[in-house]
Amino acid sequence: MKQSVNQALSVYGKGINIRDWLWVKDHARAIDVIYHQGKVGETYNIGGHNEWTNIDLIKLMCSIIDRKLDREPGTSEKLITYVTDRAGHDLRYAIDSTKLQKELGWVPSLQFEEGIELTIDWYLENEKWMDNVTSGAYKILLCYLKIKGYFRVISIPIFIEERDLLAFQWIPLYVRNDTVFERILLRLH
Repeated sequence: MKQSVNQALSVYGKGINIRDWLWVKDHARAIDVIYHQGKVGETYNIGGHNEWTNIDLIKLMCSIIDRKLDREPGTSEKLITYVTDRAGHDLRYAIDSTKLQKELGWVPSLQFEEGIELTIDWYLENEKWMDNVTSGAYKILLCYLKIKGYFRVISIPIFIEERDLLAFQWIPLYVRNDTVFERILLRLH
């Protein structure tokens, strides 16, 4: 991670695209609440009611990283490079999770600022995981899954490091024919 925090940070267009952000553990907890308490056939949106422009978020993350790595303030921000925006790039993504909050009682457990600090800490503390991702080692798993036909289920990968193994727990979002959870362990070198 320490090496990757010294690489260029590409920002589409002017960075004014807006996204709704939520701490990953709150998102996982929301999935669990929906799975155990949600009504079959209902749709629940998971969101944090926390919108940021991409550039504001990147600048916040840069300042946090500079502080955590004892850098001169503004060091990471100098790595920002603006690239041509994608054609048709949506200006804003927003999620209204009011139904989830009212019907199932779920609310985010952390304020955004706490969650982003914990997220950055996790990446700084998990260099080996970052190396596996940035090296492209994860593509081995994706090819393996495609060959085995696992792409019939639309799913989200959750990565949990377990000693020398990375555990990939696939949580189906759309399930055909009562497909159950799949758990795949693959050693990455």
